[in-house]
Amino acid sequence: MKPIWWEKTVEYKFVREYLCNEIIAPFDGTHELAGDAALKNELGWILIEFKKDEKCLETEKRKFKNWDQAEKLLSGRDQHHFLIYGALKPKLDFDADFVLCGCTYFSRKDLKIEELRSSAASLAVFKDYLADFISQKKTAESSSGGISPESYAQVMGVDGKGKVVQCSTLEEFNLEHSLNLRLGYTHTRKPNGPSLG
Repeated sequence: MKPIWWEKTVEYKFVREYLCNEIIAPFDGTHELAGDAALKNELGWILIEFKKDEKCLETEKRKFKNWDQAEKLLSGRDQHHFLIYGALKPKLDFDADFVLCGCTYFSRKDLKIEELRSSAASLAVFKDYLADFISQKKTAESSSGGISPESYAQVMGVDGKGKVVQCSTLEEFNLEHSLNLRLGYTHTRKPNGPSLG
């Protein structure tokens, strides 16, 4: 029987295999805010989006006003933005192992997941990339509505030793760093029946 998995399966496998004993708790209390800010400025940043399988990578193109334009603008700068997905790796006994694969978001360069942390960008580079990335996405008026894709994108902060010390959603990162990026799709329902007035 062929294994079945979902996008969340991929995310859970990634956490279990690559982050299990790494994430530290966030700083707590007002006396630690200065230390918290200093630490965050020294971290490298990575953006990860999880997909069920390689076929699902193509769905990313629909999230942009013009994929070709976005790809041209960002493919040379996406070394810290990844798509991670599940795949079956055949074994000699005709069975298969469920494995994680990955690539950079626009340039689609293959990724060795265990080397992902070494690709982290500085906070300034990461913020500039995010601003350009979000500017290329469809707006509320041009999308089909639903839950924001940024609700699921994960931002990882990596220290100088390659240890993951912070994980958050892209939305949380946006708020925490006061980026004021217009994230996501918002669904505006238009009346589809007869007028009452």
